[in-house]
Amino acid sequence: MNTGAIEYMAQNKLSVVILATLENISVCINTAPDGCEWLDQQGIVKPRHRKIVTEGALMGGLLDQGISSDFFNYQ
Repeated sequence: MNTGAIEYMAQNKLSVVILATLENISVCINTAPDGCEWLDQQGIVKPRHRKIVTEGALMGGLLDQGISSDFFNYQ
């Protein structure tokens, strides 16, 4: 999890307890089943929380690849 991922999750009102858990985690997940298992291991079981964490991780990955955050701020 990087800064972009955490910021996205915070903007989407993810629980501060979950955010604190994720702030210093470094993980590489390659398949959906692995991702589901990892979320389970972290105690992230509510569908809304899982959605926000997944979206945040994807956002963080895109930002790491050089996609500008401005790209996502369209109206």
